[in-house]
Amino acid sequence: MNEVFIRKGAGYVKVPYDQILYIENIGDYVRIKTNEGSHTIHSTLKRIGEKLANSEFVKVHRSYIINLSKISNIADSSLKIEDKTIPISRANRPKLMSMINVI
Repeated sequence: MNEVFIRKGAGYVKVPYDQILYIENIGDYVRIKTNEGSHTIHSTLKRIGEKLANSEFVKVHRSYIINLSKISNIADSSLKIEDKTIPISRANRPKLMSMINVI
């Protein structure tokens, strides 16, 4: 399965993994940012990460899970996905770097 269903009102919306840019923790809520907008749901980043147990996604910070294929630039302590700068924690940086193709 390469998609996830997200609760939207009384129903659910199907979101393919390749449309997810990143997932951001916002207090008791999680914002799933996609190519077409964002979805905010009541959940935890840990729970969402378990549902997205897929090699395309990696936790880079306590507040962010990103889609590896959407990274446009990586600096020492941050990365860019579209126009959003996302921090990379020291603890998660080695895992991120091992998952990308570096020449």
